Amino acid sequence: MNGSAWLLSGLLCAAQAAAVEESREVYSLLDGLYVCVDAPACLGQGDVYRLTVYHSYPTPLHRFRIAASHPELAIRIEPEEVPALRIAETMEFELHVAPRPNARLAGDRVTIPLTFLADELASRATWPLIIPLTAAAEAELRDADALPVGTVEVRVRRWAGWETWAYTAGSLAILAALAWRWRSGRHRRASRPCPRETA
Repeated sequence: MNGSAWLLSGLLCAAQAAAVEESREVYSLLDGLYVCVDAPACLGQGDVYRLTVYHSYPTPLHRFRIAASHPELAIRIEPEEVPALRIAETMEFELHVAPRPNARLAGDRVTIPLTFLADELASRATWPLIIPLTAAAEAELRDADALPVGTVEVRVRRWAGWETWAYTAGSLAILAALAWRWRSGRHRRASRPCPRETA
């Protein structure tokens, strides 16, 4: 590769690095916004579903609110708006959901897309709230939440825990040195001649 090619490659890398650096200041909706929902019960007449929301953005989210709509459902969210959702502050929202008159819900579950809005949020990504319509779907969703995400396999390395062994060996060496010093001092005192008594 000649010098001009190296220069061009370096400029491209610098441009990409600058683009990545700029993109770090742009936060998409769900990269730092977290939603926890209680295990949803079957949809009845006016059920309440609770969501806990918090975020890790480097700024409070002002006028934070949740929008939701469904053609077959009447949805009301409380609180309607939070003046400022601070960093790592948890906030609980209640979604009051009821079927509209003459609603025709098909299947065993219904999905309500939730949109999270705030002055600082530029994106309009949605998060799905899944509500079961049958007892079987309710049990399935509850069991899915209880399943572990993954498993852990423990591998013991040959020198695993060497810090513990070093600390133990050092402690034993100090104890041995103190015991040797005490014993040698006692031996010297025992071998020292007694002063003669004077009349």
